[in-house]
Amino acid sequence: MKVVYNSPNRAHHYKYAQELDRAGVLAKFVSGFPRFGPGKELPVKQPSTMARRDLLQMVYLALNRSGINALALPAAHLAKIDLDRSSSKWARQADLFLFYPGAGLSTLRKLKGTKVRSVSEQVTSDVRNYTAIMEEESRICKCAPPVLYKPEIQRRIAETDEADFVVCPSSYSRRTLIENGRDERTVFVNHYGWPAIAVKQIERSASGEFTILFVGQVNLRKGLRYLLEAFARFEHPRKKLKIVGPLAAPTGIEGLPMPANVEFTGALKGEALEQCYREASVFVLPSIEDGFGLVLGEAMSAGVPIIATENSGGPDLIEEGVHGFIVGIRDPEAIALRLQQLADSPELLASMREACLARASSLSGWQKSGEELVGVLEQIHGAARD
Repeated sequence: MKVVYNSPNRAHHYKYAQELDRAGVLAKFVSGFPRFGPGKELPVKQPSTMARRDLLQMVYLALNRSGINALALPAAHLAKIDLDRSSSKWARQADLFLFYPGAGLSTLRKLKGTKVRSVSEQVTSDVRNYTAIMEEESRICKCAPPVLYKPEIQRRIAETDEADFVVCPSSYSRRTLIENGRDERTVFVNHYGWPAIAVKQIERSASGEFTILFVGQVNLRKGLRYLLEAFARFEHPRKKLKIVGPLAAPTGIEGLPMPANVEFTGALKGEALEQCYREASVFVLPSIEDGFGLVLGEAMSAGVPIIATENSGGPDLIEEGVHGFIVGIRDPEAIALRLQQLADSPELLASMREACLARASSLSGWQKSGEELVGVLEQIHGAARD
């Protein structure tokens, strides 16, 4: 089996390319990640296995940093089209063409009628589900919806419908794809790993504080307004809510009254981030739409019980009542109820900490996730030949 893989960014894609290369199945990795600056190291053993198509992506990044959305979104779209077109010549010689959303339509259409099968890598829920839930949330929050580039959305829908197979990160994502018309036999789940936070017993503070932690970008998708409402309802004499991550408008919390004891730290990394997990009593991910929240694995590996929504990838990781709790989206009452339950039962909190550490020890980091991706692609290759 030989795979051609493309992606406009680094994220988990470099890790996947590395594992595909390690397994000896990567024919070519077509990358839009800039060749200059931090993180430019190649994820492959031989430079000839990698092709860089980063010029338009660098233009997009420059426009995005300047806040020029009217030009940044079309530039991002064109960068993916460039990745798509440049992937075509290598994909024809492979068995599978694995591509990032928005970066595969032209090539997959050229591959129709050949032995090569196209595989769309979904990173969120189905794009129709994503757009509908974002529009609904913007009406609830009475804010402008996130700016979506319609040609990009249309292209992603066409790719999702026309690709031979789809790989997605969670059962939530898979469900939305099937609800929007995909044959369930063509949709495979491969869970993400997570950034390296050592699985270890963490000494907890005896300060008596009950600290609730959120880590992630503060945007409309993450549902922070529902966590803030839950925190306001939750009763504890020394409660604290720590929100770690950058703000990205619309945040969904514009105009909300801010309860006392809420701290916004901005983005944190390394030891500063680990310290937040070390101090946390419970981790909450109130996302209304999240293909798979990588922070769930971070929290679990740090021994922090989790409250997550059904649309976060949480149900794939958390056993209800053992490692934490799953709640519905937009349900601050349910979040507050579970916070109260954990705060009122130190024994339950302690048992969940131990269960999270035990569970994390048996779950996949990025290397294992990449190895499982190879297994999924081998299943797809086998199904394509049958």
